[in-house]
Amino acid sequence: MKQYKLSSLFKTNAANNADAFAAAVTNLAEAAARSLPATAQYLYAVSHGDFYGVGVKDVFKVALTDIGNPSILGNLGLRFPPEAFGETGAEDFARVGDMAHYALALRFPYLKRLQGFPLKDGAIRQLFASAIERGAVNPGDIIAEDFAENEKLQRKNLTEPEWSSLWFRRLVYTKGGELAAINNRNMFLFGCTDVFFPLFYSAYLEKMKALINIYELQSRT
Repeated sequence: MKQYKLSSLFKTNAANNADAFAAAVTNLAEAAARSLPATAQYLYAVSHGDFYGVGVKDVFKVALTDIGNPSILGNLGLRFPPEAFGETGAEDFARVGDMAHYALALRFPYLKRLQGFPLKDGAIRQLFASAIERGAVNPGDIIAEDFAENEKLQRKNLTEPEWSSLWFRRLVYTKGGELAAINNRNMFLFGCTDVFFPLFYSAYLEKMKALINIYELQSRT
């Protein structure tokens, strides 16, 4: 399956390279967040019936190959029956992507630690506002972080907290339903997401570094 090109995230009609880069950061965060529900669905589905023997490592490997491309999981060649997805196949499960978008946007201040990241504090605040406008949400403050607090931690050069799956667990337990029940399938899903979310964030940062390289190349031309 063909991967999307990071260069396609840049707006060709932007006023300057900095504006194009800001738009690309926004696009990457949104695209990456939208891919997260699909991975969670696959992780849940592989614990269904005969699929339990599918290697979780394979799901991780494929999903992390091209974050931002939810269809990449089709490379696994698996065909799940609808019941394999359970509540993860429900329409409202897509809000996991909206919350992942918010969780990534909260970490925008730390992007300044990436070598060559060109945006200043004001532009980073605009990125956060843009994410909200584009659907990033935090219903009931389930994600227990604050953008302004992350700005302070970044300025003090304190360690960035791990990007964990805690908010995903809180969302599930707040909503209730079958995913909130204590059973083997749900514990399998939570165990997988506990490991996957930090790996996902690391892959996201690698994509961000690649965007910076593209920006630097375009700035030289």
